[in-house]
Amino acid sequence: MLDQRYATDIYERVKRKSYVTLRPVILTASVALLGFLPMALSTTAGAEVQKPLAATPLTLLILLALYIL
Repeated sequence: MLDQRYATDIYERVKRKSYVTLRPVILTASVALLGFLPMALSTTAGAEVQKPLAATPLTLLILLALYIL
């Protein structure tokens, strides 16, 4: 059997590493999604092409948030 102290140490290491690893990924994805917002709200020439491209990731984000709630 593993020593309780050793098991807790492993748990803390995994928790810390997952935080360090996931944080940049989440921040990068958030910036990309926020970058789609002006495309989705655009009314200028060429917006007919840009709106569907931007609406897909934004819709997925909204549906995910509703699913979590």
